[in-house]
Amino acid sequence: MKLYKALGLAHSPPPTPAAIKEAFVSISLISHPDRVKDLPATEQKAALQRFLKAKNAYEILKDKDKRREYDLRFNNLSPAAAAAP
Repeated sequence: MKLYKALGLAHSPPPTPAAIKEAFVSISLISHPDRVKDLPATEQKAALQRFLKAKNAYEILKDKDKRREYDLRFNNLSPAAAAAP
């Protein structure tokens, strides 16, 4: 569930691959290190942490098999529920 939260998405109903990508792109546009280089160091650090969490979440949730495994392992879902888009 933390991966969905990192992207600002609800786990239920399951977000579509397009919604996952859109959420990641939105976060990237405001927290990518190249976009925040003119901010104070503390804000840069916070933005970098948010970006890295979102990137990690996106890398797992964009892959159908990794997402299914994550859903089964960490959210106690049935295989049928984890197979949803």
